[in-house]
Amino acid sequence: MTTASRLPRLIATDRLRLRAATTDDAAFILSLRLDPERNRHLAPTGPDLDAQVAWMKADSTRPNRSYYVIEDPQGAPLGAIRLVVEDDARFGAHSLIVATDAPPGTAVEVAVLVYGFALHSNLVGGRFFTRQANERAWRFFEKIGAVHVGNDGDERHYEVTVDIMRDFIGDPGRVTIEA
Repeated sequence: MTTASRLPRLIATDRLRLRAATTDDAAFILSLRLDPERNRHLAPTGPDLDAQVAWMKADSTRPNRSYYVIEDPQGAPLGAIRLVVEDDARFGAHSLIVATDAPPGTAVEVAVLVYGFALHSNLVGGRFFTRQANERAWRFFEKIGAVHVGNDGDERHYEVTVDIMRDFIGDPGRVTIEA
């Protein structure tokens, strides 16, 4: 079982997996972050690969957070996401970027993986936020059961509970966790 102090290295179903990113993944993640269609609602980043590697190294030392590469079962990269376990036993899922050539339904399956991780870890819920202008993201949050709980400036905030996560994924046993 995962604890709030350590995120797993792998979260998987038979369709997709989230693998903890390493600096070897920096070029792929940077390519996603530099895609103008994919990054317009994310914090800006420069094209410097060394800076991306340095940022990933620094971020990997922070407790309760991890960058993940979204992969198909054969290990082909399909996107990236950051997970954070917060002090109040809730997760945050941030900066989801799915590659343009990823199969349809990839983002929904990522939600299954994240919710499965949260349920396996006995987390009490999760939080998401996105920019108000990112209608595609907030419609996605609503599709996966998240409840809009308010706005803060140009951000929309969402939350999920254990019941919402269970209702969405059905059997959490279909998600496997490797520490």
